Amino acid sequence: MTFPINSKLPKPQVLYKPHKKGNSDFFDNLALSQKEKQQLRKDIQLLQVTHQLNETNLNIPAGKLVQHLFVIEVVLTGESFDSQLLEQLDSRLAIYAIYQLSYPDGHQSYLVNYKEPLTQEKDGKKFKIIRTFQNDHLELVLTGLTLDNFYDQLVKRVASDKLADTSSNVGQAIALTEQIKKLEKEAERLKKKMFAAKSMRQQMDYKKARQQVLADLEQLKQTK
Repeated sequence: MTFPINSKLPKPQVLYKPHKKGNSDFFDNLALSQKEKQQLRKDIQLLQVTHQLNETNLNIPAGKLVQHLFVIEVVLTGESFDSQLLEQLDSRLAIYAIYQLSYPDGHQSYLVNYKEPLTQEKDGKKFKIIRTFQNDHLELVLTGLTLDNFYDQLVKRVASDKLADTSSNVGQAIALTEQIKKLEKEAERLKKKMFAAKSMRQQMDYKKARQQVLADLEQLKQTK
């Protein structure tokens, strides 16, 4: 994926690099635990801001929440990577960002955390991470009423088919997806209970309960 050329920084802003002067300040400002520091040193070779998307270079008005969207390149040391590390970082960074992951074999992937601001900072965290999405392919569509809407659409594109409903905003789509998963799990649990039940009465009770769950599930899916 190519970001707008005028969004590229004249020089990447390095946030973290092994043995870089200022790493201690970076760790301290984000209130990282010793375990998180060790994992960052182990998994990440370089962390740098390469692009800044804003109302000027996108020609999209700033939103109430999103005034800038930063592209942060994450150069990884290995092919395996625990996205929870970026969740911890992103919950503490006072910005909205999309992460461009660069793997040793040369391929790239895009990761975005859908997050909501906390009313009060807690343990250095400024945001609550609702859900993380990752995709090897991303088509950037430069449209949106505001940057809030642009960010919402960007998350949907990274999420791809992982959301049950893409017509509503991301928060609602995630909530609906989680509800559907929960009901599907409950229907499967009741099915197992029904087949394992020893008495006919128990079987009928589980069957009735499962039918109600399936009806609720179908109703939810029709709201998509």
